[in-house]
Order: sequence, then structure tokens, then C-alpha cells
Amino acid sequence: LGWPTAIGIGAYNDDGELVELGTVSSGLTDEDKQAMSETPDTFVGMVVAIHAMSKDKVEKTLRHPVFRSWRNDKNPRECMISSIFS
Repeated sequence: LGWPTAIGIGAYNDDGELVELGTVSSGLTDEDKQAMSETPDTFVGMVVAIHAMSKDKVEKTLRHPVFRSWRNDKNPRECMISSIFS
């Protein structure tokens, strides 16, 4: 269908720079994929809730992240690497 199969995720470091953390493909619904295909710009900068099997606090990586939901209640600037990997 030409829909995206994954989304890129990231968070801000202590210097205010956006750092890519990887991609998430598990947990995305067909409705999400279709919407992202039709209006991709509306999804840039959206906050997501994810679950991961584990997180490496030293390397700042997530193991097997799974998409849970969109977080319309949270500002992207609140997504800090320091809080994710604390």
C-alpha cells in the first residue's frame, strides 16, 4: 500500500538538541500508517508513548520499542534524554 512501516523517534539532550534514538514499527495500526502516508507533515514533532523490553542507560538505546499511543498532552521539548534514561 506504500504506507510507512516505522517512525523515527528522538528526544532532546541537555543542550536542547534533538537526538535520534531509533525507529519504532511494532504497535503501529493500519490507521496510523495510512494517516502518516496521507499527511506526513502533521506527525513530525508529535510525542509518542512507547514501551521497550529494556533501555541501556550507558549507550542511550532502547531494545525492541513498541508504539503505545500518541501523547497530545505533552510538549515535545519535555522529552529529555536525561529523564528517559535516568
